[in-house]
Amino acid sequence: MQIIFDSDDIDYDRNTLNAIARTSDKIWGVSWLFKYLSDILILVTLVELASGFVLCITGANRLRMPIRFAALGLAFVLFIIDIAWFGLLMKYFDAYYAYLDDSNPRAVVPDVRMLQRLSGSLDILLWLASLPIVGYAGYVVHKARAAPHLRNVIYSPSALRYETSISVLTFI
Repeated sequence: MQIIFDSDDIDYDRNTLNAIARTSDKIWGVSWLFKYLSDILILVTLVELASGFVLCITGANRLRMPIRFAALGLAFVLFIIDIAWFGLLMKYFDAYYAYLDDSNPRAVVPDVRMLQRLSGSLDILLWLASLPIVGYAGYVVHKARAAPHLRNVIYSPSALRYETSISVLTFI
């Protein structure tokens, strides 16, 4: 069965098409908001996972709280940048489609460069944040190999390899 769409049968005016495009653009913006939020949460999760491994291996970890606070502080800064980017993106879409709808012909489209700078800063900061996490994962693996009580445990090396591989993939 073949379905043929004839564009003459569809009678959409310009405002309806702009409303559909506006909706799809806003859904796209929300998806990128959650993409950045999930990247931030993955970084915090990897730090907590590695700190938990070190705590289990050594029994005490005096660096756990400073590393946790550093990760949470960085996550907070990234969250603020993410929310600012999302707000500017929604403002841009509103001004752009108001201009297209002729409902506000004098609407000034905000500077797109600021959106690109915020998006680029999020990507760069997330990548830079993954560098110490890869190093911390290597430190955890080194501590696990040096622990004599973990030499015969089957699950520990696989869990550490999993944590290290996720850290490397976050870095890439």
